[in-house]
Amino acid sequence: MIITTTACDKFGHPEFILEADTSQVPDTYLRDIAKSLEGMVAQGSVFRSGQTFQIGWVQTQVRDHEGGRLTLVEPDMRAVPVQWVPGITETLRQLMLQIFMLDSVSLRPKLNMPSMTQSLIACSRYTEPSFFMTRTKAIDKTDCGWFIGCLDQHHDHKESANLQRVSLYEAFVQQRGIQGLVSFPVGAMIVVERLSVFAIYLDGKKLAFKDGSFLDQAAKKRRQAESSE
Repeated sequence: MIITTTACDKFGHPEFILEADTSQVPDTYLRDIAKSLEGMVAQGSVFRSGQTFQIGWVQTQVRDHEGGRLTLVEPDMRAVPVQWVPGITETLRQLMLQIFMLDSVSLRPKLNMPSMTQSLIACSRYTEPSFFMTRTKAIDKTDCGWFIGCLDQHHDHKESANLQRVSLYEAFVQQRGIQGLVSFPVGAMIVVERLSVFAIYLDGKKLAFKDGSFLDQAAKKRRQAESSE
C-alpha cells in the first residue's frame, strides 16, 4: 500500500509518500504515521533527506522521492551496520508486536519505547535460544536499561569478561527472541525459553497472560506442540 500526505504543502513543506505491505500490518498503522507527520509539519517541524525519524523503537530515515516529495526508508533488520531498504513494513510490524505483547499482560499504558541506537549490556552467550532480559533505569541517554543474559546459572554475569555492550539494533539482529519485548518498562524481567516467551515479571510479580491475548495464544500453541512431541 502506498499513501501520500496531503496537508504538508500548505505549510510550504514537501508531501510524504509512504509505503508498507498491508498483508503484514494493518493499513491503519501506515495512515497513523502519515497523520503524525502532517501534524508535526503543521506545528513547525521541517524534515530533510538524511534525517532520522523514530517509529516505535526503530529509526527510519527520510529520503528524497520523485516529484519533490519525501519518503521513509527502514533498516533491513538483518545487517550490521544498518542497510536501508524502501518502505516501513518491518518498522510498523515491530510497533504492532510491542503493542500486542504489552496488551497481553495489561501493560500498554506503560509502553516505554527505547531507540535502536541506544545500547544495552549482554552476556557473551545472549544469542542462545533460551535467555532472560531485565530492564533497570538507564544510566544515561545512550543507554536503554536492558540486560540480556543466558540461563546458565554457572555463567557469571558479574564477571566483566562475560559481558559486552552492544546497540539494541545489533542485539535484535543477533537475538530475534527479543522482538516485541523491548518496550516493557523499568522493573520488567522476561524469561524466554527456546525463543518463546515463558514468563514476564514486573517488580518481582509474575504477570498473567490475558485470556485470548497474543501471548496467551502463543503459550497454548507451545503447550500443544510440546504435548505432541
